[in-house]
Amino acid sequence: MPDNTARLLEYLAALTKLGSKAVFSLDDYERVFWLHSLPRESPLCLESGRARR
Repeated sequence: MPDNTARLLEYLAALTKLGSKAVFSLDDYERVFWLHSLPRESPLCLESGRARR
């Protein structure tokens, strides 16, 4: 089981590197959205991990 888990994590890490660049600072992002500034009236507002509709 640990071998399968390690292989899965290696695969997922390699998959994420394919289409994204490494960002080490918020200044490197084009846009940053802070959770507290997003509107709570959104059709899919998440609270405690559950979607509210």
